[in-house]
Amino acid sequence: MIPRSAARRKPVPPSDPLSADGWPAVAADDLPADILLRRLQGVTQPSAGQWYACCPAHLDSRPSLSVTETPDFKLLVYCHTGCVVDTILAAVGLNQSHLFPSDYAVFKALRSGKRKRHALYAARPAYAADATDVPDATVRILTELLRAAHGAAVAGGHLALLAERLSLPADALAAFGVGWEASGSARYVFAERDGKGRVVGLVYRDAVSGMKWCRTGSRRGIIMACQPPAAIKNQAAPLYLPEGHTDTIALHGAGCLAIGRPAARLSGAAQRWLGDFLLAHPGLWKKRPVIVTGDNDEAGRLGAQQTAETLTGLLSKPVLCAFPPAAYKDMREWITVGGFMPGWPLTQHHQPRSATE
Repeated sequence: MIPRSAARRKPVPPSDPLSADGWPAVAADDLPADILLRRLQGVTQPSAGQWYACCPAHLDSRPSLSVTETPDFKLLVYCHTGCVVDTILAAVGLNQSHLFPSDYAVFKALRSGKRKRHALYAARPAYAADATDVPDATVRILTELLRAAHGAAVAGGHLALLAERLSLPADALAAFGVGWEASGSARYVFAERDGKGRVVGLVYRDAVSGMKWCRTGSRRGIIMACQPPAAIKNQAAPLYLPEGHTDTIALHGAGCLAIGRPAARLSGAAQRWLGDFLLAHPGLWKKRPVIVTGDNDEAGRLGAQQTAETLTGLLSKPVLCAFPPAAYKDMREWITVGGFMPGWPLTQHHQPRSATE
């Protein structure tokens, strides 16, 4: 049977970034149903967690593909004319790994309620902590991709362009190994790591629109520079735990010690990796203040407070929360505009809140 998927691709909104093969890019918080259904034609939903669509692996004028979501968000795919699963998925640029949800996607789905719970979800127990075991082969592939992308960014002068656009020091971007890829849509590449410092995820930023998405199979992890800043020698200098790549890079560029969180609220894996890394490197926090910073919005404040509370128990010491002045949406904006001084907020009149307040 001849795949005819190319002739029937569903129009993609301009805001939806495309992967190198022309299909919609897969975001870190996409569940398998989110990934597959938007690549199919003739989709109908007769009941919760059950869909029918035209099979992309054969000429299908009458929907013959059955898609079922299990209670743990996996997908079961069956073509009633006999097409095999691998052929069906290949016709829309996917493989069988896309039928299984990432830990982060499940975490976000259950926390945000982005989809209505259907009857299948009723049997699902409370969400457990994410598994943190990432295969060495995956780490090796992601590391090689990042290394190549960083080399391309340096050789092509792309770090200087991004530095100008974001008002960040180019050497700070280089310290985090920021890369560049020109396949498909041109994009910058940022790394996220596990508790051992291994690359477990790649985050892309579109060079034109600034939109962000994750490489398929990536895990959301912690954000660290390849080499620590000079502030590590000063035991009075705080360890900052900011939200996101650009806030972390901005703090590093300002001469501060910073380890970033991938989002306001952490998945089980990211939280575990952050804790593992800190416990393995007591010199980074044992004798210095630890300050969690967040964006100036509700999610940023709640997420920062939750992280500070968790780390207060883990590290057996007060972990503080602080936010940029109300005029700025995040730390990067405040740092690049001016007014931030290393050591803030302990060196200024207003004090941060402790996680126990």
